[in-house]
Amino acid sequence: MLFDDDLLFGDPSEVAEFLGVTLRTLRRYKANPDAMPEMAKKLLRLRLEGDLRALGGDAWEGFYFSRGRLYIPSWANGWEAAQVRALFFTVQEAAALRSEVRDLRARVEALRSGVEYLRRGGDVATLQCFGEFAPLQEGHKRHRSGHA
Repeated sequence: MLFDDDLLFGDPSEVAEFLGVTLRTLRRYKANPDAMPEMAKKLLRLRLEGDLRALGGDAWEGFYFSRGRLYIPSWANGWEAAQVRALFFTVQEAAALRSEVRDLRARVEALRSGVEYLRRGGDVATLQCFGEFAPLQEGHKRHRSGHA
């Protein structure tokens, strides 16, 4: 863990710009680290250590930035900025695909029920009220008429 006075390491102009303060204010912080606002200390810890707990609290334990990558506890290779941006679309796509899979499973189950109904001697005419069975009905009609 860095001490407050260690946080001001580096080129003073870069540190001042990072914090959005003047060089005079930065000199004041160096002379009296207790005068530095807590948020400035958190930002400097994030800058120097990359540890996201500095801003987000304990929920971000194990998440850190290093060399332009975001590292998370379950992925040792880190994520580049473009990959993090793409995650939003990947999550949206996965949600849409899960929804489509649910719908397709329901259709398959309905078709299975229709097939089972026909196997037990049910007639196609009864199934005609269910639009889901249109392909099944057409196939059944072709099979009975001898057209395959």
